[in-house]
Amino acid sequence: MASFSKNPTSHFPSSPIYDEGGKVGGLFCPNTDTTAKILNARRLQTLSELAANALVQKSTDAACASSFATLARNPDDVPFALLFLLDAHGQLAFLEQSTGLSLKVNL
Repeated sequence: MASFSKNPTSHFPSSPIYDEGGKVGGLFCPNTDTTAKILNARRLQTLSELAANALVQKSTDAACASSFATLARNPDDVPFALLFLLDAHGQLAFLEQSTGLSLKVNL
């Protein structure tokens, strides 16, 4: 199934085509769709930031805040996210961080 991007990106290099008299008789302009390349670079940047930040955080709260700050900077690829942490007994989940949503309901 083909995916659709709301932000397509293309590259249009152009070169003159000369006629027999040496004058420009046309223009050669191939089209290269670079959307996937740009999307992949942006997504890789987000993953790289997440990995780098995970190595320096010393507490669960700091790791959660840092991760969600990174995700919030890339709403095109991660429009919303919720992070729940379990209590010490693993019985209850508490909403620790969210991005991209306005939450007004107690979960």
